[in-house]
Amino acid sequence: MHGGGTEVNSCNRWYDKTLQLIAGKNGYCGLCYEHTPAEGPPVASLMDFICDKM
Repeated sequence: MHGGGTEVNSCNRWYDKTLQLIAGKNGYCGLCYEHTPAEGPPVASLMDFICDKM
């Protein structure tokens, strides 16, 4: 989960952003976000747009 570990400064970089888009090699996608600055409906609209364009 931490990529290259502490040698490449990836230890604490996964959940420190407000919105993260996640795309897998197998075509699955998703997101991880903190809901305080962005409530659910706008984020759901963003994901619908992204899924329509993929």
